Amino acid sequence: MNNSSTNKPFISVCTVTYNQEQFIAQCIESVLMQQTDFDWELIIGDDGSTDGTGAICQAYAAAYPHRIRYYCRNRKNRPQIKGVHPNRHNLLATFAAANGHYLAWLDGDDYYTDALQLQKVKQFFVNNKSCRIVFTEAQDVDAAGGFLFNSTENMRRNLYPQDLIFCGPVTSSLVMEQAAVATLLQQPVVQTAPALDQFFMAVLSCNSFMGYVATSPVCYRYHDRNLMKAQTKANYYQSTLGNALAMYTVLGKQCHAVIRKRIIIACRTNLNYNLRHINARLFVQTIKQLCGYILQSGDCKFFIDFWNTKLLYQRSS
Repeated sequence: MNNSSTNKPFISVCTVTYNQEQFIAQCIESVLMQQTDFDWELIIGDDGSTDGTGAICQAYAAAYPHRIRYYCRNRKNRPQIKGVHPNRHNLLATFAAANGHYLAWLDGDDYYTDALQLQKVKQFFVNNKSCRIVFTEAQDVDAAGGFLFNSTENMRRNLYPQDLIFCGPVTSSLVMEQAAVATLLQQPVVQTAPALDQFFMAVLSCNSFMGYVATSPVCYRYHDRNLMKAQTKANYYQSTLGNALAMYTVLGKQCHAVIRKRIIIACRTNLNYNLRHINARLFVQTIKQLCGYILQSGDCKFFIDFWNTKLLYQRSS
């Protein structure tokens, strides 16, 4: 690990990587090109790469000792949680190591295209002090950087809990308030929430909103070693329910009406799918999750609303 700056940076760019030697340099260079009127740092969490990723990161950290900190973490003997990607430990540890007032999440195979990316984000937070999370323009690219799809094209606005609890934008450009993230890191559920980006969006926007910052696109790279793999419908539905329950665990009565509705819809969808496809294991798992929520919340009216099909079409409260 290299020494960090003695001044508290405004933004910590948090990058996690694993066997991404062909992409990591472009990611780092896109951070180094940032033009700002404030101090920032880049924290790289390497999940024990076995290719040349570590050597590349170490070289950059040595060249920019007051900008870049590099951690190499060992995957051996790490507990595995079903349904959660093995890089979760590395990601959370990288967030925890950040010194900045805000955390920018940039994976090691993604990259900025806007030299004013961080400056624009900083100005948004200065102008919107109640906001704890933002997303910026993003697009999907292939392994060579060729354009595939603009994933934020239809989201040119601020988003609110009733939007995000159901479906947040698919983006690789989140920036979050460090103090709020640090509080969430104390919650055990953060280790098991299936889709951590969606979880952060919903939780950190509660009682406020998730801001949109217009930038040149952050590029999310699709390739054959990408961490995002196509999920089966069964796994996707389970992930949706798991995230909704994780939100309730953290938020409790905050945004409860919207979260409750999300849990009802996710349970109905899971049970219906698993009955039609004769998946007894996931059916039983859904029943257990449903009962756990009712016991935790004391929501005796849940079963009445559970059968109200209108809720499937009335997503916001």
